[in-house]
Amino acid sequence: MVRMLIDTEFSEGKHYIEAAGLSTDTKPTENIITGSRYIEVNTGKEYRFDEVGGQWHEVQGVSV
Repeated sequence: MVRMLIDTEFSEGKHYIEAAGLSTDTKPTENIITGSRYIEVNTGKEYRFDEVGGQWHEVQGVSV
Protein backbone atom coordinates (compact mmCIF):
# COMPACT_ATOMS: atom_id res chain seq x y z
CA MET A 1 0.00 0.00 0.00
CA VAL A 2 1.41 3.38 -1.03
CA ARG A 3 1.38 6.01 1.71
CA MET A 4 1.38 9.70 0.82
CA LEU A 5 3.73 11.49 3.19
CA ILE A 6 3.33 14.89 1.52
CA ASP A 7 0.69 15.91 -1.02
CA THR A 8 0.80 19.56 -2.07
CA GLU A 9 -1.50 20.82 -4.80
CA PHE A 10 -0.09 23.18 -7.42
CA SER A 11 -1.75 24.90 -10.36
CA GLU A 12 -3.61 22.99 -13.06
CA GLY A 13 -4.58 20.24 -10.58
CA LYS A 14 -1.03 18.88 -10.41
CA HIS A 15 0.46 17.61 -7.17
CA TYR A 16 3.93 17.38 -5.66
CA ILE A 17 4.07 14.19 -3.62
CA GLU A 18 6.46 12.37 -1.37
CA ALA A 19 5.31 8.79 -0.97
CA ALA A 20 6.54 5.47 0.34
CA GLY A 21 5.59 1.89 -0.40
CA LEU A 22 6.88 -1.51 -1.41
CA SER A 23 8.72 -2.20 -4.65
CA THR A 24 5.71 -4.30 -5.72
CA ASP A 25 3.26 -1.41 -5.25
CA THR A 26 2.11 0.60 -8.26
CA LYS A 27 3.66 4.05 -8.09
CA PRO A 28 1.20 6.90 -8.74
CA THR A 29 1.50 8.71 -12.08
CA GLU A 30 -1.68 10.78 -12.40
CA ASN A 31 -1.37 14.55 -12.00
CA ILE A 32 2.12 14.35 -10.44
CA ILE A 33 4.72 17.06 -11.08
CA THR A 34 8.38 16.64 -11.89
CA GLY A 35 10.55 16.13 -8.82
CA SER A 36 7.98 14.21 -6.80
CA ARG A 37 9.64 11.56 -4.63
CA TYR A 38 8.93 7.87 -3.96
CA ILE A 39 10.84 5.59 -1.58
CA GLU A 40 10.64 1.81 -1.69
CA VAL A 41 10.75 0.83 1.95
CA ASN A 42 11.81 -2.78 1.30
CA THR A 43 14.73 -1.92 -1.03
CA GLY A 44 15.73 1.56 0.15
CA LYS A 45 15.64 2.83 -3.44
CA GLU A 46 14.57 6.42 -4.08
CA TYR A 47 12.79 7.56 -7.23
CA ARG A 48 11.98 10.99 -8.72
CA PHE A 49 9.13 11.60 -11.15
CA ASP A 50 9.63 12.99 -14.68
CA GLU A 51 6.37 14.70 -15.65
CA VAL A 52 7.27 15.00 -19.34
CA GLY A 53 8.09 11.31 -19.73
CA GLY A 54 5.46 10.20 -17.21
CA GLN A 55 7.97 7.88 -15.51
CA TRP A 56 9.72 7.34 -12.19
CA HIS A 57 13.53 7.25 -12.36
CA GLU A 58 15.79 5.77 -9.71
CA VAL A 59 18.08 8.30 -8.03
CA GLN A 60 21.71 7.19 -8.42
CA GLY A 61 24.27 8.18 -5.82
CA VAL A 62 24.03 10.88 -3.21
CA SER A 63 22.89 14.43 -3.98
CA VAL A 64 25.04 17.17 -2.52
